[in-house]
Amino acid sequence: MLVEPEVARAELVRRWLRAFGPGTTDDIAWWTKWTKTRVKAALAACGVEPAGGELPDHLAVICELAAAGDESVALALLDEHRAGLGLGGSPAAVHGT
Repeated sequence: MLVEPEVARAELVRRWLRAFGPGTTDDIAWWTKWTKTRVKAALAACGVEPAGGELPDHLAVICELAAAGDESVALALLDEHRAGLGLGGSPAAVHGT
């Protein structure tokens, strides 16, 4: 009997959490050698959300853009998507103004 890969990944994560949890997305990604995106999909399929305190993947991309590219574009994206990035506070607090 073949099992769909998504179902198998979800079951593997469920068993990992039962044996070793709690753990972070990074912990599971390291152990499985999967991308964080794949780990998060497996967690979602298990009905589990990543532990509080983990930053969304998109925040790193925006920070990299600010450091290596156009800071004004990065700050605009940060302001526009702050709720989806899990950021609280005012935009001024993030900008340091």
